[in-house]
Amino acid sequence: MGEKGGYKIGQDALIQQLELGVAEPVLLDVSDDTVEDLLPDWLYLNEHTWNPDRWTGALLRGLHKIRADIRSKNVVEVGMGSGLVTGFLARLEARRILATDINPEVLPVAENNLRRSVAETDIEQVELYARSLLDGIRQNCRAPYEVVVACIPQVKLPANRQLFDGHNTGDYYDEVEIAGLNGQVRKWNQLGLGLNAALLIQAWDFLPPGGEIILNLGGRPSQAKLKEMMLEFGFEPEIVHHQIVQQDTGTNIGSLANDEKSGGNVFEFFHDPDGQEPINGAEAHVLNQQKQPVYHAIYVIRGRKTTKPELNQGAQNEI
Repeated sequence: MGEKGGYKIGQDALIQQLELGVAEPVLLDVSDDTVEDLLPDWLYLNEHTWNPDRWTGALLRGLHKIRADIRSKNVVEVGMGSGLVTGFLARLEARRILATDINPEVLPVAENNLRRSVAETDIEQVELYARSLLDGIRQNCRAPYEVVVACIPQVKLPANRQLFDGHNTGDYYDEVEIAGLNGQVRKWNQLGLGLNAALLIQAWDFLPPGGEIILNLGGRPSQAKLKEMMLEFGFEPEIVHHQIVQQDTGTNIGSLANDEKSGGNVFEFFHDPDGQEPINGAEAHVLNQQKQPVYHAIYVIRGRKTTKPELNQGAQNEI
């Protein structure tokens, strides 16, 4: 896959485009849940980029709540997509940002949006790379990176889909890519968390002592399971934001229903937008196929690097 180096960010394009009037370190108004507020008129998208939605909004709100811990830090963003979150991190005054995405086709999209959206801060440089997770990026790091931020797929690729078919790289992950990892990762793969588990393994080795990873995770496996995964891979979890969102009717959640049937896991969905009427994954899949609304929680979880996890041989990927 190709790669694209860093570039200097602009001076005042964001203020002009959004008509904010003042140079406050907030990219968007993240106090409202409506999708429209998360899609500024200048945002450029194509068939390869994930359309920012309430998942994006949840991550922005979570990052905004801990903005003091991001300011002046070197940050890696995994799964940059349109570059909207990348620009938000710049507005929160991260010192350096290195953003990756498995799909090289999104790099020019992200660069386009960054060039028209990022105001001058004390960011020295933003760099974009076509990479899977943190694969091989250490050689591109000119300084230690203290924070990893990621919103990556949590539904396995259906058998009838191709990963690089349209924006499927934002909807699904290919479990074949992580098939060689250890049993611990495969266990989480049954919950749709295999890609995040693989990232946690890489992040523990990549981050310096005291480093943090911030994940935007669907609550379908349950909050308790999400925290358990973080702890298992050496990160102390903290919920910084959570909200109930509608399941995308265009995403096939049949793999979750199948895993629920074969593996004994029960996924957590809701029939109502307030999260008061729980239903399981099989019920949610039926309703989703019928284009009826189904809801689940989203958690922005910060994990602080703690003790080294005990992993089986072959668990680590090269970074």
